[in-house]
Amino acid sequence: FESSLYGQTDTKSFPKLIDRLISITGKQPEYFINHHIVYTPQTETRFGPERNEDRLLRLVSAAYKDQFIPFYDRQWSLEQQDPPENKGMASTRLLLSSPLEGDVFKFVQELGFKYQFETVIQGFQSRDGPFRLQVFKVYKTQEQYKISTAVPFEDSTRWLVKVYCLFDKPEEAQRWADAVISIAASLDGCCTFHVIDPLVLEHKPTYS
Repeated sequence: FESSLYGQTDTKSFPKLIDRLISITGKQPEYFINHHIVYTPQTETRFGPERNEDRLLRLVSAAYKDQFIPFYDRQWSLEQQDPPENKGMASTRLLLSSPLEGDVFKFVQELGFKYQFETVIQGFQSRDGPFRLQVFKVYKTQEQYKISTAVPFEDSTRWLVKVYCLFDKPEEAQRWADAVISIAASLDGCCTFHVIDPLVLEHKPTYS
């Protein structure tokens, strides 16, 4: 399970936020680039309750670790996210993730999914015990699989902020959500956090 809280900051406040992360964790944030390739079911589910069970699949890999990692040399994981539920300001969802080997793209096709879109997440991340703090921007690729062609989705002066943790027991969801909110409060004055409508984070397939 993942419990998360999202916020935003601007370019002017960015240095202050990074300094705050250093004071919380005691170390410099790590630069990262993650590549997300999203797939939707090849067969459209008919309208009705059955469609509510449709899920996107995504291949996720780190594209940078001390240096850029060639596309076919990366370690890919297959992820599926269930619809989130709000626990106060934080959102909690089931997150399934499994590392893959071999031809991962052929494997996803054999599961009955087709390419839909991809995003590149670029920014800085820190850890504070079980909690992870990310400051990042989201980009879209103009050419399939080529992160070098990525351009910002929207206002390039805005940085998104995510505070989250992963846990195993669903009965602990509220405790971890409260803890995430508490960690986010330590960033007060550097960024603004928001309650996110679960529909925004739902990530359901769109059929054309």
